[in-house]
Amino acid sequence: MSDDAEKKFTQADVDRIVQERVNREKAKYADYDGIKAENEQLKAKVAENEAANLDTLKQKVATDLKLPPGMAGRLQGTTEKELRADGEALLKELGPKEPVGGAGNPAGEVKKPLTREAVKAMTPQEIIENMDDIKAQMRDGTLK
Repeated sequence: MSDDAEKKFTQADVDRIVQERVNREKAKYADYDGIKAENEQLKAKVAENEAANLDTLKQKVATDLKLPPGMAGRLQGTTEKELRADGEALLKELGPKEPVGGAGNPAGEVKKPLTREAVKAMTPQEIIENMDDIKAQMRDGTLK
């Protein structure tokens, strides 16, 4: 073989060939940045959806256990089983619920406020017996 038969490339030819190959490789990954940004957006949406689902699950467990509505956010866990166990532990810490409004007459004697007419109708002995109440009502301005 002679040297003339061999192909000879100039530096410009080599640069052109290399640049063509580089451009082909760049074209393969041209949408990489777009795909990466879309992936980040999808990850954010998935995280938001999971957080919303967890909040809904916490509300459900709190309702099932009859916890006060504000306590749902305090529940710890990621599964219904974990949330339920934490809610039951929280209920034990809170103790039994006190009845609202009482279930009968309050302990002790409830005294009705006195009126001026009632005091005028009292005997001197009754006035002496009720003197503390009369003075307290006069001080409070509730003796009418």
